[in-house]
Formats: sequence, structure tokens, C-alpha cells
Amino acid sequence: MKELTIIVPSWNTRELLRACLVSCEPLALAGAEVIVVDDASADGSAAAARCAAPWATVLEQDQCAGFSAAVNRGWRSATGSFVLLLNADAQLLDGCAEQLLAYLEENGDCAAAAPRHLNPDGSTQLGVMAFPRLKTAFCFATPWERWRPRGRELRRYFLADWDHNDARDVEQPPASALLLRRAAVDGEELLDASMELFFSDVDLSRRLHQNGWRLHYLAEAQVIHERGASTSQRRDFVARWHGDRLTYYRKHFGSAAGVFVKACTAWAALDEIARRLGARLLRKLPTAPGKPGWGNPGGRSPSGRSPSGRCAEQIPPAFAVAAPPADTPGGAAHSASEKTVPGHEHHDPHEPIEPLLGDLYTFLRS
Repeated sequence: MKELTIIVPSWNTRELLRACLVSCEPLALAGAEVIVVDDASADGSAAAARCAAPWATVLEQDQCAGFSAAVNRGWRSATGSFVLLLNADAQLLDGCAEQLLAYLEENGDCAAAAPRHLNPDGSTQLGVMAFPRLKTAFCFATPWERWRPRGRELRRYFLADWDHNDARDVEQPPASALLLRRAAVDGEELLDASMELFFSDVDLSRRLHQNGWRLHYLAEAQVIHERGASTSQRRDFVARWHGDRLTYYRKHFGSAAGVFVKACTAWAALDEIARRLGARLLRKLPTAPGKPGWGNPGGRSPSGRSPSGRCAEQIPPAFAVAAPPADTPGGAAHSASEKTVPGHEHHDPHEPIEPLLGDLYTFLRS
């Protein structure tokens, strides 16, 4: 296993990080290198990692620089010819890393292999997606999604006709657990750190495809993944999602695409403002926080599912910044692989509108 390096980026993930490292221990004892990159956590994650995994290298960031920067620091320190990116909210199941490694060793034209992601209850997460197009920005996270939740573009983007239960080549697998062939990546940096939290893994997948490499989803290899447990701790993560998406579109589609994405985001934000104001006026709701809330914009049901059948955590809200819900689990690596924004399956009309306007203004000026 000396050819394998495991990089675990972590931000305020102490308990989940411990569980993740426990799942890595058999590989470490077999010779794999394990690198934990703590992104200036405030919960003692780095000390807990050193205590739970004395065989791991723990690197500490001086300040929180985001998922992409943390992964890049681990990438620069890695010595293995194969590198497994593993979120702190993920746990390797028996044989997972070995199966991924065997596949890449047997398939020299494949740059990366991803396992099936399971929810803690054992159900399969639908996290593999197609590449976003210009049309995607119009159809996703805008009022259009509410009007046409089962539209052709959304079904294409979310691979709605595939259950993730069989192996196949894919366009963009989640980086929450992803084995990479080091020789397939040019340069010293793995991820584009201008996309701090989201879309840097989409950018990586696109670059690998453009260079002629395959990316493979191996359904028989499995990890347990508690999706979004760290990103939901960031009060700015919705704004960060929109900002990183804008950077991605500018990079791959040009400056004109950036203008188009801004227009789509402004449309979504103004729609959100109108819906909040309309709910207050029609129902004469008080503006004090903490009152029973009206919710489920975008056609989401109380069960957390949208009309398109996707989990609510797979649907980013309109441009808004809100605190995560009180029952959000603490800890888990803040990951670019969280292409979706969890924890905001509805917006309470009691939330103030002024911060949303401020964030929209900042976004449009970027």
C-alpha cells in the first residue's frame, strides 16, 4: 500500500474525523500514507486526529482557506502514485480502497475512480452528475426549476434515469471519496483554489476529460457519507456556492457566460424576495424571527423531496444567506464535492430581506 496516499481535509469535524480515521487505519498499517489537513478548526480537530491516529501526518492551516486550498496542501505533501481524497464525513467500508486501486492499476487510461456513496441508513446517494451546460444555469436553482422540475435538462444534469447501482464511466464523480492517478494531473496544484468550496472538483473532472482521461464509478466499492455536515456550518455557504459557480462558468464558458449566470442568479434572488414579501402580505405574517414558518418554495414537499424526486439537499436555494437549521449535524469536511447546498430545503419568509439584497449586490459586482 506504499503507492497510496489518503488526503483527509477537515474543518470543525472532530467526531466525524475520528470515525473517518478509524476506517483508514487498516490501510495505514498496511503502508498507506494518511495526511490530515485541518483548515484552522476551532473544535480541536487537529489534536484529536493526532491522538486517534498517531500514524497520520496532521497539517494545520494558519487560517481557514477553504476546501480547495486544504486539498492542495495535502496534494503537495503526498508521496503516493495514487491519491485518495476522502472527506472527514466519509468512512471507508471494507475493501473499498483496494477495489478502487485495483481498477486504476488494471485500466491505464482511467484517471480517477469513485466508490458508491451510501447514506448512514445504507441507501445510495445520488451524487454523480453530468457536466453543467449554459442551459443548466437557467434551469437549475432558478424559478424555472420550480416550474419544470422534471425538465429534460435537469434530468440530464442529475442523471435521473440512473440509480447509481451499477458501474460505468461518468463525467463528474463526487470528490468526497475519489481515487486519483497522480500522473494524470499536471502541475503542483490539484484543485483550482479560486473556487474555494464548490465546483473545483467539477473543474478537475472537466480538465481530466479534456486531456483524454476516463473517470469511472465503481458501484461495488462503497463509503458511508454524511453529506453536508460541515458546509452547513458556514453561514456564507449559499453565497459561496453562487460565487464559485460563477467562477466555474467564467473559466469554462467565457466572460459572456458570467453575465448570463449573474442574470440567472438575480432572477432567482428577486423571485425569492417577491415570494417572501407576498407570503407576508397575503398571510399577514409577523416579521419577528422564530415564528412558525411558511416554506417549501420550489415545489418541495414536507418530506424533503422535490417534484423531480431529488432530495431537498440536492437543490441549492435562491441566493440567500441563512444560518443552518438547529438540527444540522456538526462536523464533516467542507467539500467541493458538495455541489449541492444542503440544509436549505425551504426559506422562512420571516428571514430579513436586507441581507439577501446586500449579498446580491456584492455578487453582481464580482
